[in-house]
Amino acid sequence: MAAFGESEFTSALVRVKCLAFDLNIILEERDFSDAQRARVLAGLCDVARVMFSDNLDADEHVRARAFLLRLGFALTRVSLGEPVQVADAGLMTLLGFHICADDVVD
Repeated sequence: MAAFGESEFTSALVRVKCLAFDLNIILEERDFSDAQRARVLAGLCDVARVMFSDNLDADEHVRARAFLLRLGFALTRVSLGEPVQVADAGLMTLLGFHICADDVVD
C-alpha cells in the first residue's frame, strides 16, 4: 500500500492532467468567463497544496496549505456563482474577479 504522501502526489498528477486539458480548451476559446478561470485556479490551488508538507510541526507549511485551501474554496465559490466571505472578497478582487456587495457574506 502506498504512503499517504504518494497517493496525494498521484492524485495531484491526475488533477494536473485534467487542468491542462481544461486550460487548452479555455485558451482555444480565447474568451472565457470568470467562472471558468476561477474553476481552473481553484484546481491549481488544490494541486499546489501538495507541494507543502502536511507535517504539523512545519508551521510555514501548515499556513501555506491552509491559505491554499481557503483560496481554493473562495475560487470554487466564485466559479459556482456563490457569495464569498468578506475576508476573501479583497483577494478575489486582486485576482481580477468582479465582486459586488451582493456577492459577499459574513
